[in-house]
Amino acid sequence: MSDTSLPGFALQEQPAHARVPDSPNRDAQALVLAALRDLPEDALRMVPDAERIPSPPQRRRTGTISRVLDFLPIFCVVAVAGMLLRDRSAFSTIAYYVPPLATVLGALLWLLLQRQRRPAWLRWIVVACAATAGWKMVVVDAEWNEPTMQPPPHLRLVHWNTARGVFGRESILRDAADAKPDICLLSEPPQQLDPRTEASRIIDAPHVFDELGLALISRYPIRPLDRFRLSGVRGWFARLDTPHGPLDVMAVDVVSSPFRSRGPILAALLAKLESHDSDVPLILAGDFNTPRDSVHFDRLRDSLSHAYERAGRGWPYTWPTPLPVYAIDHVWTSRGVRVCRYELVTSAASDHRMQVVELRIESRGPAR
Repeated sequence: MSDTSLPGFALQEQPAHARVPDSPNRDAQALVLAALRDLPEDALRMVPDAERIPSPPQRRRTGTISRVLDFLPIFCVVAVAGMLLRDRSAFSTIAYYVPPLATVLGALLWLLLQRQRRPAWLRWIVVACAATAGWKMVVVDAEWNEPTMQPPPHLRLVHWNTARGVFGRESILRDAADAKPDICLLSEPPQQLDPRTEASRIIDAPHVFDELGLALISRYPIRPLDRFRLSGVRGWFARLDTPHGPLDVMAVDVVSSPFRSRGPILAALLAKLESHDSDVPLILAGDFNTPRDSVHFDRLRDSLSHAYERAGRGWPYTWPTPLPVYAIDHVWTSRGVRVCRYELVTSAASDHRMQVVELRIESRGPAR
């Protein structure tokens, strides 16, 4: 028998009972061995044993992409369930925090790459998920208030989470000043904000109150009323003496973890709010780290209105820039305050959009 061994390959003698009689298959094996003998020895060393040759990297990447695409219909269905159930339970809360935009993009990607390989019923489910997520963005989350003739506003409020100034302290001061506020509330303000130099660049001759990571810069005198640290939320009450009467500001900052139920947190905040003097108009503002349509805001809506819902228009989300997908920064007003205009401003100085709200105080009561 001729020596057919090759570098890196070993052809072992087969027992008599396992031998295959001469056939066209044997001729094909001979042709393959002849072709292997013609390969350079270096090439053969790189292929030591056919049974141990790993799959090519490109094939592995293709397999991973295929598995991700196979998962996308499940992802879309779970996300839509979260949109419908909202944050009523621990399971639905996880799905609730999937942005509608991510659902739309995932569904479109799957339809583009997989629609020819999957049954029609599955394609229709993915189309329905994309349509539901798009409907939530455009109809449920977004408001389309038309500008109306209203009495001129009394003051302009700016609320902005400035991420402690890590994106640029100088840019924060400049962009906040460009909004020309009468009242400026900064969540996570730049550290050690100097009221005499830096705050005065936002508002001339300002009054400043900076507590618990929430800084209030006002054109009007500030009288602190209360400070609180509750489970999952911190903040304070302050009263402003405006030319149009007293105005109370409640500033809050809610824990950011999406796995922390907002039910007990907002219930404690609502109990704190009930101690407020109802004769004095109120603004409640801050970074709530909770989407605007959360079920846990339902009780708050009994006494307060959301400024965006009353006067906002267009893309409603505030975080994270440059493509925000969550509406987590809010301004709420009591019945004694009219919202004349609401605008969201994007700035490179923070990963949150700035809320600019023009307000008119319609009722005034005695200050306590």
